[in-house]
Amino acid sequence: MKKILLILFILFGYNSFSQTIELIISGGFNSSTQTLRSDEAIQIGQSFNTIGNIPYQVDAYPGYHIKGLIGISKQLSEKTKLKLTSGLGYSSQGATIVSENKTRITNNLNYLQIPILINLNFYKISFLFGPQISLLNNVNTKIKHPTILSQNAMGHNSSFTFSEDDYSDRDNGFVFGVEYKIYKNISASVKYITSLKNISILPKETWKNKSIEISINYALMNFKLNDKSIK
Repeated sequence: MKKILLILFILFGYNSFSQTIELIISGGFNSSTQTLRSDEAIQIGQSFNTIGNIPYQVDAYPGYHIKGLIGISKQLSEKTKLKLTSGLGYSSQGATIVSENKTRITNNLNYLQIPILINLNFYKISFLFGPQISLLNNVNTKIKHPTILSQNAMGHNSSFTFSEDDYSDRDNGFVFGVEYKIYKNISASVKYITSLKNISILPKETWKNKSIEISINYALMNFKLNDKSIK
């Protein structure tokens, strides 16, 4: 990734074509979840989500995101453009974990996000990918206990208790997706984001975030730089 960014900086510094700087606001809906794996469960080939080798069901969490971005684009041809986008965002995401006795634990993780995305544009369609650093702001946990009837039916299995101290304060992720230009300064995008490293600091547990973002993007303003102004 470092080599790719270096090539991009060299390319953007080469002034054969015009460049444009955009100020963009982006926001929309998240559908996020998590993979939970106990190290010992992985070793014996279990495919379901586990904590402490105990299986759990993991359901999606509906959330939202909003971002302020700066995009630097370079026109490569009449219908082809290359753009480098970064900025700061806020994301409300998480997962709902259901134990064997039907206790529902909803974890809401709020992150500050710093994406660094490469955007390859062909006419109205763009393909984007790149790393994203997410800094944990806080964790909110809500627990819904089962009814007495379902608890008696499933047994009195104890559920894992989550806390903010269980999570790493940083999630290094990777983003890829597509974007479509709807009209002038308005576009829509769909992105898939996944953790590259473990976000749990608990011993022998590996947790990772997964999220789908559906966004509407609006370019507030743009500045075109002519070739002579680029050093």
